[in-house]
Amino acid sequence: MRRPARAGRARAGVAAAYLGLCVVSGCIEVPEFSSESVVDRPRVLAVVAEPPEVTPGQGVTLSVLIAGARETQVQWRACSPLDAFSSNGQYGENAGDQTCGDDAPLAFGQRVSVPAELTQRFFGDDEQLRMRLGTSLPGFELDEIRATVGMTFTVEAEVIADGKRLRAQKRVLLRDTDDPHRNPPVPAFTLADRAVQGDKVDSLSFACQAADGGAVVEVQPGAEVKLAPSFEGAEEPWLERYTVLDASGTAIHRAERAFYTWFVTAGTLDKGTTRSPTRDNVWTAPSTPGCAAVWLVVRDGHGGESACGMPVSVGTTEPCELGSAGP
Repeated sequence: MRRPARAGRARAGVAAAYLGLCVVSGCIEVPEFSSESVVDRPRVLAVVAEPPEVTPGQGVTLSVLIAGARETQVQWRACSPLDAFSSNGQYGENAGDQTCGDDAPLAFGQRVSVPAELTQRFFGDDEQLRMRLGTSLPGFELDEIRATVGMTFTVEAEVIADGKRLRAQKRVLLRDTDDPHRNPPVPAFTLADRAVQGDKVDSLSFACQAADGGAVVEVQPGAEVKLAPSFEGAEEPWLERYTVLDASGTAIHRAERAFYTWFVTAGTLDKGTTRSPTRDNVWTAPSTPGCAAVWLVVRDGHGGESACGMPVSVGTTEPCELGSAGP
């Protein structure tokens, strides 16, 4: 039986270790993406885990969003919590020299399912958790960490996109809770005064669709196109709260924050990432007619994200599809 959380009993001597755990668990709202917003080569734009936080013995499905490539192949691997802690690689196409290695393969394909047995094993490994924290913590303090801050494991996607090798890592949160965190809802935004949104049935498909049923948004070459996230109310209603430990080992509560990262296959964006209070963006369409695409990745600063892309016809009569827009 899980012991109740005892955040107030955390010792000052392990506070720094707790904070290190907080950082790698994704509980500090630091943007994960580079500032590059033009997809002019094969790129990994997102790796979404559904759900983003799992309880022990629960499975999780991940999908990788690859843009700017005609042909792709993906190999997935999983790292234990210790591997995830020791890796310095941020999420993205350049994950550093640390990898999950060749001894933890999962499957091939755009999506992968991490079985419940694996998350249970990761979560219950006291030895690896103690090794990372560098001290002999009693069992009740390990339970405290698992129930409040949580821990992580890493899933790695090795991508071959049009012959280019990319690697992306996604840290999945593990916490002993009855109310795990959720991803932001599929993106909804306006594009050239058209309402578009992601697929609510399959949030891992990464395909936007126009609310009026249209398959393509049309703009004129060189047009300045307004981009704006859509939601009801003054603030995002889907933002959640979570717990971290401060330098003294005291539990404090924080609120998620919404980050909107925009990508286009042609033209220019005023900003790469927008956030409250100015969430809107402006895309200057390319001056040459052709097919383009606009992508939006939404993150909550706590490991949750969603994404989708919309094909755009820039002054052309040729058919435009999401897969045909790019370099």
